[in-house]
Amino acid sequence: MNIRSVWGSRLKKLIAYLKSPGQARRVLLVYWVLLAVSTHTPDPGLGNPIDPLNMFQIDKAIHVLAFGGLALLLFCSRVLGDRASVIGSAVAAVLVAGVYALVDEYTQRWAGRVISAGDVLAGMIGIVGVFLAVNAPPPRERAPLIICAVRVVTVLLIVFVLVLAIAPLGSHWFKEAIKPAVQPWPGIDKDGHYYGSVAITLLLAASFPLGVHRPRHSIIATILVIGLAGPIIETAQSYTGRGVEIDDLYAHQLGLFTAMLGLSVLAIGRVVRTRKARRPLEDG
Repeated sequence: MNIRSVWGSRLKKLIAYLKSPGQARRVLLVYWVLLAVSTHTPDPGLGNPIDPLNMFQIDKAIHVLAFGGLALLLFCSRVLGDRASVIGSAVAAVLVAGVYALVDEYTQRWAGRVISAGDVLAGMIGIVGVFLAVNAPPPRERAPLIICAVRVVTVLLIVFVLVLAIAPLGSHWFKEAIKPAVQPWPGIDKDGHYYGSVAITLLLAASFPLGVHRPRHSIIATILVIGLAGPIIETAQSYTGRGVEIDDLYAHQLGLFTAMLGLSVLAIGRVVRTRKARRPLEDG
């Protein structure tokens, strides 16, 4: 038996185990205690790499996974009760995990650790990512042409953004392009990172990159691609003579999070509309 099949078998067993709310609650209790202890121990220095220009900060990835795991266990535990709907349980899990992420980061000051907005943002991306993975809606019927058009626009926009972001004169071209409409101001590149991230995240999610029949996989792939694109682009800029700033990366990830919130609202609205449409049929 190869390693892939072994880990696949273990993952299936874990998923089957967590399907029981009672069993998931026991795992949640242990996980939550370990999470609280790990975030309130002396700072291991994961967020302070030797190279200050290192965009791939491992502590942010850990926050995404750690708080995403908390949200997932809260969802499996059915915090609103075993009979609660999927969407209700998911919303409750996001709210509880989100509030705890804020409290957890604030109370770290008592353990001698530094409060970081970037850590909170990373945790929130993991939490909302779980919500979207659970509630990713399939595309509407009769929309293949629209999806194809979105894919074309997405590819063109990605190419355009990559040229502006990586090319040595990309920042200059951007400022010159907006001069007729807006007078450039210091830090306008941060707005470019933010709005570019929002637009590409929404378009990529709407294009269902892994296929219309795999909406959950597509939304997870979208979050991973856009999340990793930030540090990759910033690192690439260091080789083209462009400035490399951690604030640019923060603006990029904030744009990703904003788009994820928008997708979450759309997912909730889709569920609500579907339920309203079904009620007349059930009453009849």
